[in-house]
Amino acid sequence: MTWLTHWLTATTPGQFALGVIGNLVAAALGYLLCLRRVWRSRIVPHLQAVTDLHRLHLPNLHQEPLVPLTPGSRIMYDSTTVGDDPVHTDMVAAYVDGRWPNVAAARRRFPHAKVVTITVSGYQAGRPVAANVIDCEKGDATPATAARWAKARIAAKAKPTIYCNRSTWPAVKQAVKAAGITGKVSYWIADYDGKAVIPAGAVAKQYEGSPGNRPGHYDVSIVGPYWPGVDPAPKMPELRRGSKGPAVLELKKLLHRQGYGGFKLSSDRFGLGLVRAVRKFKKAHRLTPVNGVAGPRVWRLLGK
Repeated sequence: MTWLTHWLTATTPGQFALGVIGNLVAAALGYLLCLRRVWRSRIVPHLQAVTDLHRLHLPNLHQEPLVPLTPGSRIMYDSTTVGDDPVHTDMVAAYVDGRWPNVAAARRRFPHAKVVTITVSGYQAGRPVAANVIDCEKGDATPATAARWAKARIAAKAKPTIYCNRSTWPAVKQAVKAAGITGKVSYWIADYDGKAVIPAGAVAKQYEGSPGNRPGHYDVSIVGPYWPGVDPAPKMPELRRGSKGPAVLELKKLLHRQGYGGFKLSSDRFGLGLVRAVRKFKKAHRLTPVNGVAGPRVWRLLGK
């Protein structure tokens, strides 16, 4: 009699089942321990070699924060130290001057990303710096300097943006108004409330520092579907009542900048309120027919 026959005849069905289960559990544990040894000895060192894990920090490899984004919105990172920005991104901001000029480093590190350039002074040797954004905050440009720089950039056929804190925004708007360039400047607003929602009248919002206490120093911004001066100018479609999408949002933003209202800025639907606003705009600019259709001539007068 073999040992198997002896074992089968000497045990009850219940004991036999327990024995089988015990052997399976032991085999599974052994398999998991083997996988753990392989992970530690081979896979982790390979990851470290490929990603330079000791320098970048594994949490810094995330691409986007887990926040709901409106259609077409993007996430952008910025830091005075380019090496701190997450490695997987499609959009970063970097400085052309100041204490941490890092545009060249950003373009090397992110060859396929869109790089938004920032000036902290606005002027070098009396000439306006060619950048997408001017940094208007304590220690950098004042609201008056930011508005003066923006006006000079507009004269050079550029579409400038002013970065400022939400609390400073009213003073910046006043300076822009005094410079006679209202409606021709975009705003990137800093408001660290943790909410990825762009305020009405802005193209971007810096809403968070390094999220989740991750290593490295960088800020996170949400950016709208179109940033004048940064993105190529889109071909704007003819819009009418019932239209919807990013182009409707852009039309509302541009009309709102010029003092037209009666519609909900956050809605991408072309409703009756927008029809009335378009009619008023066309009447004020002597465009015929005076109806609620926004075509090429309306877009052209709105700067598109």
